[in-house]
Amino acid sequence: MAAANSCLVYYRLFTPEEIKEPLAEFSTGQVTRSTTQLQIGPDKDGERERVFKIQLLNSAQAQAILPDNEDIVIVVRLGSAIIPQKRDPLYVMITDGNRAFGFKISESGPIKGAEGEVGKYLDPVTLRGDDNETASLTSNDWPDEFVITLKPKAYWGTIFCAQGNGTKQCVGYGKKPSFRNNGIFLDVYRHDPIEEYIINYIEVKIFANSC
Repeated sequence: MAAANSCLVYYRLFTPEEIKEPLAEFSTGQVTRSTTQLQIGPDKDGERERVFKIQLLNSAQAQAILPDNEDIVIVVRLGSAIIPQKRDPLYVMITDGNRAFGFKISESGPIKGAEGEVGKYLDPVTLRGDDNETASLTSNDWPDEFVITLKPKAYWGTIFCAQGNGTKQCVGYGKKPSFRNNGIFLDVYRHDPIEEYIINYIEVKIFANSC
């Protein structure tokens, strides 16, 4: 948490050894951890299954520190290493426990904005953004770090990564969440059961947009 006179109202860096129960609620059991890597193995469940969720703020905390008009900016910085010859699209989502919005990061296609209904599965899901705005990521130019910036009140989000000389995708969303009533969560979903992931860290910052 930050001082009252700061625009920063929440900060947390999650390392692999911290992303575990009870802080994180996992939906898959094939997880191994080291100091530097959280490796998530394949599963036999359905498409767009939630891998884990982390409650960032409960409703009481959200009401205490978020502006009344919920004019906030959320920044998520994800460190993710690629596993060669593995398909690994994953959804990195911010939610209010009901609605999720964020981005689908994929080695097999362009980065896309995503929003949908929260649950064991991200279903239904709507993908947003221009297919031509970001090139498909490959194992040869996987950027290792992705920075997601969301402004929920404006239905707006962007993602940046260091692919090539740097690339971004900006998107608009159809609905906005209600954080002060429900709290704020970080959810990670897999696209297909066979996919595997390595997460090195997740950093989350929440700012009041005006202070």
